[in-house]
Amino acid sequence: MQFTMAGGLDAYEVLRAATRDGALSLGLFDAIGSLTPGKLADIVLYPPGVDIAALKDLKASKDPLSVIRGGRIYDAATMIEDWPVKGRKQAKPSLNAD
Repeated sequence: MQFTMAGGLDAYEVLRAATRDGALSLGLFDAIGSLTPGKLADIVLYPPGVDIAALKDLKASKDPLSVIRGGRIYDAATMIEDWPVKGRKQAKPSLNAD
């Protein structure tokens, strides 16, 4: 996101490129890319007062508090589950599973 901002996009355009436009270019906008009922969504939570839609706070996107993924809440720094099972590490997907 920092590179697209350095290229001249404003904060709104950077966030749109990272979410909606990415999903559109992959042909997945029916399933991801926006917070819409029925779509899959991973959500990143930031500390109070951080407004990543503001140009000055876009750099704060590197320091989230929590990540909600697959209905589970993880500590963003360690990716250790906070809810529903506290302390469980996120399972890493296998590479070249076949």
